[in-house]
Amino acid sequence: MIGRVKEVHAFRGVAAGMSDNFLVDAKVVVAKDWGNRVGGCRREMVKAEELKKPEKRQEYQDRLKVAYDRTLTMKKVIKWLGDGPPKDAPKCGFSFEKCDRKWHTLVVGLIVTVVLLVAILFLFRHYRYEHKLACLLWKIEMKDVKIINTEILPLGHINSNTIQVYRQSLFAGGNNDTPAEGAETPAEGPRMSYCKIGVYKGNIIAIKRVEKRSMDLTRSLRKELKQMRDVRHENLLPFIGASVDTGNICVLAAYCARGSLQDVLQNDDVLLDNMFVASLIADLIKGMIYLHESEIISHGNLRSSNCLIDSRWVLQVADFGLHEFKASPESVCDSRKKLWRAPELLRAPETHPRGTQKGDVYSFGIILYEVFGRKGPWGSLMQTFSVQELLSNITSGTDPPLRPPLDALKKAPEYVHRCLRECWVEDPDERPDFKLVRIRIKEMQAG
Repeated sequence: MIGRVKEVHAFRGVAAGMSDNFLVDAKVVVAKDWGNRVGGCRREMVKAEELKKPEKRQEYQDRLKVAYDRTLTMKKVIKWLGDGPPKDAPKCGFSFEKCDRKWHTLVVGLIVTVVLLVAILFLFRHYRYEHKLACLLWKIEMKDVKIINTEILPLGHINSNTIQVYRQSLFAGGNNDTPAEGAETPAEGPRMSYCKIGVYKGNIIAIKRVEKRSMDLTRSLRKELKQMRDVRHENLLPFIGASVDTGNICVLAAYCARGSLQDVLQNDDVLLDNMFVASLIADLIKGMIYLHESEIISHGNLRSSNCLIDSRWVLQVADFGLHEFKASPESVCDSRKKLWRAPELLRAPETHPRGTQKGDVYSFGIILYEVFGRKGPWGSLMQTFSVQELLSNITSGTDPPLRPPLDALKKAPEYVHRCLRECWVEDPDERPDFKLVRIRIKEMQAG
C-alpha cells in the first residue's frame, strides 16, 4: 500500500437543474510519506445558485481537489471456483429484465400442463379402480349354481362324457340331484369331500366352503377378491367368483377333472415317465413364477393337494390368495397339511400369515421329493415318526436340520438332489427363487 494524491475534477454541470445547499470540502494535502497530513480539512456550505455564476464555479472547482489516500496492489492470484469471481448480478438480472421472458413462460406452462395431466390420469385410474371394487364383478348368487350330487356321481369319475350328459339333463329341466340317463355312475370311486361340484352358466365348477357365518365386505376384502379375478395364467386355477350369502360363504373355481397331483402320486396305476414328470414340474414352476410376480406375491399354502390337474393333464396351482376371506378363528388347520410348510413359518406363523416366497420354494422342494419318491412328503420318516413328532423336530431346529431322506431317491438325477438341498436350506435368504430353480433342473426338460 502507498499513498498518492489524486485530483478529482469538479463536476462541471453540478449546478445545472439543481437547487438547495451543498457541502464543499476544502483542499486537503497529503505528504508523500504516508500518514502525515499537512493542512486541515474544513467544509463550507454553498448554495446552488452561487454555482451558476461562472466566477464562483471556477473558484469552487479549484477547491474540489480531494485526497485519495490508498491503492490496492495485488501480490497473489486468487483461485476462483468456476470460471472466475462471482458475478454481481444474475445473467438475466434479478427480475429477468435482461432475458426474453417468452421462453421461461413456455417452460413453466409446459411443466404445469404435464403436472395437471399426470394428476388427471392418476385420479382417473383411482376412480376406475374404486369403481371396479364397488362393482363386485366376482360376486355369485348361489341360487344360480346347480349342485351335483356326488353321492350318486362320484367326483373321481366326472369326465367330459358325464359333464356333457349332465349339462343336457340340466338344460332339459332334469333333477340336478341325479345323473341323467347314460351318465357314467360307477358304484365306487374316489370322493373328494373337501369341496362340492356344481354347474354355473353351463360350466362345471368346484365349490369350497368357508367356515364363516357372515362376511363384512371391507375394502381390503374387495381388493383381495378383485386381485383373484384379475389373475389369469394357464398354470393357475381360474377363479370363478365367490358367494357371500349369510350361512353360505364359499369360493368357486374351475373344476379339474383329474384331481390333484397328490391323487395321481398315490395312484399306483398311474405310471409317471420322465417326460410326464418334467411337464408337471415345469407347469408348477411357471405358475409359481407368475404368482410371485403378481399382486398376490406368495402362495403360503403350497402342497401337492393344491396342485390340480385338468383334463389335458396340465397342472394348475390352486388355493392361493384370499387369505383374509378364508381366515376363520374357528377353523383348525390339519397338522398333516403343515408337513409342506417351511420351518420359519411353523415357528412363527403369525409373523407371515400369508406366507413368503422363500417359504413357497421350500414347499416346492417337498413336492419335488414327493414326485420322485411317491412315498408321501417325508418318505420313510412318516413311518418312523408321527405327524406331531415330525413337526416338533422341524420347528426345534436340530443340527443338522431334519429333512426327508435323499437316499430314498436312488433313481433321481443328481441335479434333483442338489436342487432339493438348496430349496431346503434352513436360512430362507439362501434359498433360490423359482427362476433359479428352473435353471437348476433345466436338464429335466431335455428328457
